[in-house]
Amino acid sequence: MDQQFQYIIIGAGSAGLQLAKALLDLPGDAVKSVLLLEANENHQEKSWCFWYDKNHVYRDLVEKEWNQIGFRAEGFSTTKSIAPGSYQYINSANFAKYHFDYFKTDPRIKVVFEEVIEITSSNGMNFVKSSNQGFKSEYVFYSHPKIMHKQTEKPPVWQHFLGWKITTDKDCFDADQAMLMDFDLGDQPDVRFIYVLPFSKNSAMVECTIFSAEIYDLENYETSLKKYIEKNFTKNYTIDLIEQGQIPMSLTKLQSGNVNNIIPIGTAAGCIKASTGYSFIRNMRNTQAIIDRIKNNEKIETRVTTRKYLFYDSLLLRIILHEPQLIRTIFMKLFKNNPINRVLSFLDEKTTLWQEIWIVSRLPQVPFLKAIFRK
Repeated sequence: MDQQFQYIIIGAGSAGLQLAKALLDLPGDAVKSVLLLEANENHQEKSWCFWYDKNHVYRDLVEKEWNQIGFRAEGFSTTKSIAPGSYQYINSANFAKYHFDYFKTDPRIKVVFEEVIEITSSNGMNFVKSSNQGFKSEYVFYSHPKIMHKQTEKPPVWQHFLGWKITTDKDCFDADQAMLMDFDLGDQPDVRFIYVLPFSKNSAMVECTIFSAEIYDLENYETSLKKYIEKNFTKNYTIDLIEQGQIPMSLTKLQSGNVNNIIPIGTAAGCIKASTGYSFIRNMRNTQAIIDRIKNNEKIETRVTTRKYLFYDSLLLRIILHEPQLIRTIFMKLFKNNPINRVLSFLDEKTTLWQEIWIVSRLPQVPFLKAIFRK
């Protein structure tokens, strides 16, 4: 017989963990039981970074923050304060440990490490079949599109990266400044930049990030990292940690996604912004939207973006595909011609229409006009 729960969450990544904790934190007896299903018991360590005000619900898990961020491309270089906010780093392994430790103290939640095989619905109830057992619930949240067989095509663009956390033989880094994008890598056939997170004067995460239609061999990233580190810092360093990943830059749809109370979250809900790859804060906001609906006894419908921002993202993705050599210039103009906090608000989808007109008017116009007519 299937085990029954009030809520089932499939996927224990950023979105699933945030939602599980938020449900348990609802007041009174609003939540009686939660099942968290995760296919992999061994967590792959990742760096989760985002710009945000100083205070938020996961403030205590921020291990490092930078008050200034840098940008460099085509002879232009700038470092700007983003006060009153900061650029913040959370280690995903510590984030997961915090939540699993928290769950151990609450008997209402059960964690099962098994792969989900299928989800079916009947008579207002949803049935989840894992590799070894079955469960049922009125509400099911899932974080990966493949679970509902909704990712049938590869994304038009991947963000893929290789990062090395290195220790250098001398002081090389300004621990108060994060380099958000450094395009100073010579001529490249793709959209490629280096991302530097200094943890101390002689320790940093140095990451080669690429936007392209295809994933590359490991040597491709390694070559860029070696050249960059030796040119800008030192030839003498040790690699303490390797971080590698691929993020689909897919455009989400505007539907709420609630079918039979089977509800997407995280990647499945479009919480990865298609033009940047950032997702942590979008997961946080989507979680709060779900919780607000539950509190108000409303149908759970959430929307992580709007039509106009989908349009902006689609244009940038088309330029990445068809004219990748122009992206450096576009981002250079973006950072050069606008206040830094306005740029971050635009990337965070929090600008007004007039601010967006101001920003777009100071970018190269022809590539965007051409992109409108491309598919």
